[in-house]
Amino acid sequence: METHDTGEPKQATEVLTAPGSKVIVVGGIEVDGKEHDEWRQAPKRHGIRMMLLFLDFLAVLIYVHYFMIRSVVRDANEKGFSLVSNKMLSYYGVLLITGSLVFVALVLKFRKAERSRLTRENVLRADPIIPFWVMGFDWGWPIVFVPSMILMVIFGMVGLFLNWALHGAPAVERVEEVMGGIFIFFGTLNALAAVFKLRLSILLLVAGFFFAVLFIMLLNGMDTFVNFFRSFRHLGVQVEPLGYLILAYVWFIFLRVIWLRGLFYYWVFTPNSLEVQAGLAESVRTYNRADVRPAKDTDNVVLRAFGLGMIIFSFPRDPGTHQISSLVSGVGRKAQDLDRVTEVRNVT
Repeated sequence: METHDTGEPKQATEVLTAPGSKVIVVGGIEVDGKEHDEWRQAPKRHGIRMMLLFLDFLAVLIYVHYFMIRSVVRDANEKGFSLVSNKMLSYYGVLLITGSLVFVALVLKFRKAERSRLTRENVLRADPIIPFWVMGFDWGWPIVFVPSMILMVIFGMVGLFLNWALHGAPAVERVEEVMGGIFIFFGTLNALAAVFKLRLSILLLVAGFFFAVLFIMLLNGMDTFVNFFRSFRHLGVQVEPLGYLILAYVWFIFLRVIWLRGLFYYWVFTPNSLEVQAGLAESVRTYNRADVRPAKDTDNVVLRAFGLGMIIFSFPRDPGTHQISSLVSGVGRKAQDLDRVTEVRNVT
């Protein structure tokens, strides 16, 4: 756990040096002007990224409309069409949902009523005054199980390949039982890594013990080594390959919902203040920089290996204010940005 002291207020000024270059002086600290300009690039456009991220939902919506329109046309050709039939009532519901989504999107786009994380980031990128900032939101515990989700995708693809290549073979069923046991074992380890803080020394000790046991079994013969992995079939149940893929897809939906929520529930830490946004509108809480003590916790090496870590903001001057803890992705870059921001105070 690392904490950062607030320090004395510092001013940011710009000093021109050689032609075409400059240095930003922040409280006596010189920052390369090129590095500073990286934070003031043109605003990012996220429309294509958003469309690709939710392309499957769009495809499902289009397919539902196609299926229902085809059904209505077929009923009309058979002279069984009615505006108050069950099919038409269900289609009215689909149209209402689609229209509501389009209406909300248009209102947010043209009225600029939302204060999303992407919008706020573009505002900061275009701000010539603020030299550095760090922004994030809380992913929560679901993102910790991404390794298990990846394993489900791998097992699903392997299972589909085996069923295609060895259709009906008894070995396929045994392999699926082994994969089920390995998945339960790996998922348990994943949960332990999420609950307990595993330092590097503990992780190396556990890994060393595990490989030592495997080496001893290998010395006792290849049969002993192979039977160890066969024993995993007693831990699990046979899971169809498609079941692994469906579970992974459902988990992926959870992660996208969290990311979508993070567009409107996030925090921004600048040299002047900490802003905590909650909701679509201008429902932002601002804390003075002098009242905030930031910290980062990257001691869990398992989380750190996947770029995850905790960013914590506490308020020692106001014991009644609860600290803000967020499990963020890309913690390596965010930790560097946090260090830069804590070196700067009261930018004007």
